[in-house]
Amino acid sequence: MITDFTRQSELINVHEFDKRINVIGAGALGSWLTFFLLKMGFKKINLYDFDVVEEHNIPNQMFREDQIGISKVESMKNLYRSFFNEEDARRRLAVYNHAITPENAPALKGIVFSCVDSMKARKEIYEACFKYGQADMWIEGRIGLFGAYIYTLDKKDIEVMRKYEETLYDDEITEVSACGISQTALPSAVNCASIMLMQLISAHRGNEVLNKIEYSIPDLTCMSKRW
Repeated sequence: MITDFTRQSELINVHEFDKRINVIGAGALGSWLTFFLLKMGFKKINLYDFDVVEEHNIPNQMFREDQIGISKVESMKNLYRSFFNEEDARRRLAVYNHAITPENAPALKGIVFSCVDSMKARKEIYEACFKYGQADMWIEGRIGLFGAYIYTLDKKDIEVMRKYEETLYDDEITEVSACGISQTALPSAVNCASIMLMQLISAHRGNEVLNKIEYSIPDLTCMSKRW
């Protein structure tokens, strides 16, 4: 494993970061986020997805054309092995070819990155693993063609959780929202993954994190707030 991360040491010392990281979803958002976590040297990364790579995934996700038809988590594991010369492929990335559901979500501990594309699944997982479960940090991204929303929560403030829960609309409403889930493009996915990663780093550094970040790519506007 590459261990020389000196050029990012003033930002974060990944050798001192020992929390479990869970990435739920390996699509346009989760595939890039997982790759960025690996490139920065994070360990204990656990990736969950039950889908396979399809042709329409290639333009905005991390996968190669020759991985079409292969499960997304296995494809990410193969990409990991092709980028990093490490003896044990499970040393930093463990993959699970199944969905996270209300039944198995309570077992998740540490950091949870929500990268799912269904509001129903998002709400169920949030309640099972974070609100009533063992996870101590929730970072969620919602991407569309022209921008994204990023929500970051810990368990210190019930009021923050209440305000976040007001954003959990029905899937039918989300589908036609300004930052919907029906279409995504590479710029918004990569930008959103980068911001989610920086939210984790900011929290690790002891900074007060922004609970909501909203940005638009075409006009380069960004709004953020602490609840």
